[in-house]
Amino acid sequence: MAEQQLIGLPPAEAVTTYTNGIHPVWDMSNLSWDDLKSTSRIGERLQNAKTADEVDKSTTMLEELFGKALVSVPRSWLVKSAPADIDWSVPGMFGKWLRGDHMLMLRKSFADAQDFESASGNSEAH
Repeated sequence: MAEQQLIGLPPAEAVTTYTNGIHPVWDMSNLSWDDLKSTSRIGERLQNAKTADEVDKSTTMLEELFGKALVSVPRSWLVKSAPADIDWSVPGMFGKWLRGDHMLMLRKSFADAQDFESASGNSEAH
Protein backbone atom coordinates (compact mmCIF):
# COMPACT_ATOMS: atom_id res chain seq x y z
CA MET A 1 0.00 0.00 0.00
CA ALA A 2 1.35 3.43 -0.91
CA GLU A 3 2.12 5.62 2.07
CA GLN A 4 -0.03 8.73 2.31
CA GLN A 5 1.60 12.12 2.56
CA LEU A 6 1.67 13.53 6.09
CA ILE A 7 1.24 17.23 6.73
CA GLY A 8 3.96 18.66 8.94
CA LEU A 9 7.39 17.30 9.78
CA PRO A 10 7.64 15.07 12.86
CA PRO A 11 10.40 15.99 15.32
CA ALA A 12 12.90 13.29 16.25
CA GLU A 13 11.19 12.69 19.61
CA ALA A 14 7.71 12.25 18.10
CA VAL A 15 5.83 9.05 18.86
CA THR A 16 6.92 6.93 15.94
CA THR A 17 4.18 4.32 16.23
CA TYR A 18 1.87 6.65 14.31
CA THR A 19 3.99 7.18 11.20
CA ASN A 20 2.46 4.61 8.86
CA GLY A 21 0.68 7.27 6.85
CA ILE A 22 -2.85 6.46 7.98
CA HIS A 23 -2.73 7.91 11.51
CA PRO A 24 -1.80 11.29 12.94
CA VAL A 25 1.64 11.77 14.48
CA TRP A 26 1.62 13.00 18.08
CA ASP A 27 4.43 14.30 20.27
CA MET A 28 3.05 13.73 23.74
CA SER A 29 6.20 15.10 25.39
CA ASN A 30 4.75 18.59 24.83
CA LEU A 31 1.86 17.93 27.22
CA SER A 32 2.01 18.51 30.96
CA TRP A 33 0.09 16.58 33.59
CA ASP A 34 -2.35 19.50 33.82
CA ASP A 35 -2.89 19.29 30.06
CA LEU A 36 -3.72 15.61 30.26
CA LYS A 37 -6.07 16.09 33.22
CA SER A 38 -7.93 18.72 31.24
CA THR A 39 -8.77 16.12 28.59
CA SER A 40 -11.43 14.55 30.82
CA ARG A 41 -12.84 17.92 31.86
CA ILE A 42 -13.13 19.03 28.24
CA GLY A 43 -14.91 15.79 27.34
CA GLU A 44 -17.37 16.29 30.20
CA ARG A 45 -18.01 19.88 29.12
CA LEU A 46 -18.74 18.77 25.57
CA GLN A 47 -21.14 16.04 26.75
CA ASN A 48 -22.96 18.41 29.11
CA ALA A 49 -22.99 21.49 26.88
CA LYS A 50 -26.44 23.02 26.65
CA THR A 51 -25.72 25.93 24.31
CA ALA A 52 -23.79 26.43 21.09
CA ASP A 53 -21.50 28.82 22.96
CA GLU A 54 -20.59 26.10 25.49
CA VAL A 55 -19.84 23.68 22.64
CA ASP A 56 -17.68 26.28 20.90
CA LYS A 57 -15.69 27.06 24.06
CA SER A 58 -15.10 23.39 24.81
CA THR A 59 -14.12 22.65 21.21
CA THR A 60 -11.65 25.54 21.27
CA MET A 61 -10.12 24.16 24.48
CA LEU A 62 -9.78 20.73 22.85
CA GLU A 63 -8.16 22.22 19.75
CA GLU A 64 -5.67 24.14 21.91
CA LEU A 65 -4.75 20.91 23.70
CA PHE A 66 -4.39 18.98 20.43
CA GLY A 67 -2.36 21.84 18.96
CA LYS A 68 0.31 21.33 21.61
CA ALA A 69 0.91 17.70 20.63
CA LEU A 70 -0.19 17.16 17.02
CA VAL A 71 2.72 16.96 14.63
CA SER A 72 1.00 15.86 11.42
CA VAL A 73 -2.05 14.18 9.95
CA PRO A 74 -2.52 12.19 6.75
CA ARG A 75 -3.28 14.40 3.77
CA SER A 76 -6.55 12.50 3.25
CA TRP A 77 -7.79 13.88 6.60
CA LEU A 78 -7.66 17.45 5.28
CA VAL A 79 -9.86 19.50 2.99
CA LYS A 80 -8.61 19.56 -0.59
CA SER A 81 -7.48 23.19 -0.40
CA ALA A 82 -5.26 22.68 2.70
CA PRO A 83 -1.67 23.93 2.36
CA ALA A 84 1.31 21.58 2.53
CA ASP A 85 2.46 22.87 5.93
CA ILE A 86 0.08 23.55 8.79
CA ASP A 87 1.07 24.77 12.24
CA TRP A 88 -1.54 23.03 14.38
CA SER A 89 -0.69 25.20 17.39
CA VAL A 90 -2.19 28.23 15.63
CA PRO A 91 -5.82 28.78 16.75
CA GLY A 92 -8.40 27.95 14.10
CA MET A 93 -6.32 25.53 12.04
CA PHE A 94 -8.46 22.50 12.90
CA GLY A 95 -11.68 24.23 11.90
CA LYS A 96 -10.15 25.56 8.73
CA TRP A 97 -8.23 22.54 7.40
CA LEU A 98 -9.32 19.28 9.11
CA ARG A 99 -12.18 17.51 7.36
CA GLY A 100 -15.27 17.52 9.54
CA ASP A 101 -15.69 13.77 9.31
CA HIS A 102 -12.24 13.22 10.84
CA MET A 103 -12.48 15.12 14.14
CA LEU A 104 -13.82 12.09 16.01
CA MET A 105 -11.02 10.00 14.52
CA LEU A 106 -8.52 12.62 15.69
CA ARG A 107 -9.94 12.46 19.22
CA LYS A 108 -9.63 8.64 19.17
CA SER A 109 -6.08 8.87 17.87
CA PHE A 110 -5.19 11.29 20.68
CA ALA A 111 -6.60 8.88 23.28
CA ASP A 112 -4.67 6.00 21.68
CA ALA A 113 -1.45 8.05 21.76
CA GLN A 114 -2.01 8.77 25.47
CA ASP A 115 -2.52 5.06 26.13
CA PHE A 116 0.61 4.18 24.13
CA GLU A 117 2.71 6.65 26.10
CA SER A 118 1.44 5.27 29.41
CA ALA A 119 1.89 1.62 28.49
CA SER A 120 5.24 1.88 26.70
CA GLY A 121 7.17 4.24 28.91
CA ASN A 122 7.90 6.21 25.74
CA SER A 123 7.56 9.51 27.59
CA GLU A 124 10.71 11.38 28.60
CA ALA A 125 9.33 11.37 32.17
CA HIS A 126 9.74 7.57 32.43
